[in-house]
Amino acid sequence: MKQLYLLIKIWRNTQMTKVIRRPQIVEKTGQSYSTLNKLEQQGLFPKRRCISAKCVGWLEHEVDEYLNNLPTGKGKPPSSSL
Repeated sequence: MKQLYLLIKIWRNTQMTKVIRRPQIVEKTGQSYSTLNKLEQQGLFPKRRCISAKCVGWLEHEVDEYLNNLPTGKGKPPSSSL
């Protein structure tokens, strides 16, 4: 299991990091921007990165990891206090 973890870590480090912007985040997750903002503030969604003085984005692999870790079927959302 530890070897698999190390292989995944090495594979991720060799991938090109893609930054996605707000419209793509909303489309990719199916959640509103205000919901994602609340989840981010609670530490349940990946933190945004500053691209420039007036531009932010999210690392696509972090968003994908968030989506892959969501419960399947009838589960509670990441935060029921929304």
